Amino acid sequence: QAFSARRNQIIQKVFPFLFVGLLAVLILVWVAVTRKVKRSAAAEEIRVPRGKLTPAYTLFKPFAGYELIKSEHKGSLLYATLLLAAVFVLRLVSIRYTGFLFNDRRLETVNLAFEFLQVALLFLVWIVSSWAVASFIEGEGFFREIYIACAYALTPYACSLLLAVLLSNVLSLEESVLQSIGIYWSALLMFVGLMKVHRYSFRKTVLSLLLSAVAILFLLFTGVLAYSLVGQLASFLQDIVREIGFRIQ
Repeated sequence: QAFSARRNQIIQKVFPFLFVGLLAVLILVWVAVTRKVKRSAAAEEIRVPRGKLTPAYTLFKPFAGYELIKSEHKGSLLYATLLLAAVFVLRLVSIRYTGFLFNDRRLETVNLAFEFLQVALLFLVWIVSSWAVASFIEGEGFFREIYIACAYALTPYACSLLLAVLLSNVLSLEESVLQSIGIYWSALLMFVGLMKVHRYSFRKTVLSLLLSAVAILFLLFTGVLAYSLVGQLASFLQDIVREIGFRIQ
């Protein structure tokens, strides 16, 4: 309650400046949109850009963007990898600089290797499972296309991480629902991206996502089982080495 009261005092002081700034932004956006509509009578047509597509293109034009990634090979591995790296860095930034009302992480318990695996490994497992399921239900997407489509879909999530860090020092707990918008937007983009690169229908895309979830559970179970067996084998070998050492002595 004290945080909300202090926040309201600050907003009252800066409200005139915020109002003028938002009004100027709205006027600039309106002028830009008006000029674009007047300049092009065929705004609905898909135009093939000259270079590689940026994640911003699929953010606002997902159907056209993912269609170009599939049919024209306009996706960029570099942009996709940089976006994944940005997600990892922004997760670290959110752990460090998120406001105290929303931050329950202790810096001394943060493990950089674990945080990296949490981003890279989970994303790789998702890509592999989607690729494996596509081979069974006649999906047309290649590993490279799936990787790019899913990475591009993380753009709203990356933006929401940065926005959440900035707003966490202003918002109160009752307004924390705003942080989930980026996750839902990314999920929607990923759905459209997989549907386009695999040439699926809506129902088949839903089926592929369900099968991918089952494949992920299977991969996780296999990984945990393999980790357990390797640990037991390592312990067994250590016992043998100790026993041999005792016998030699």
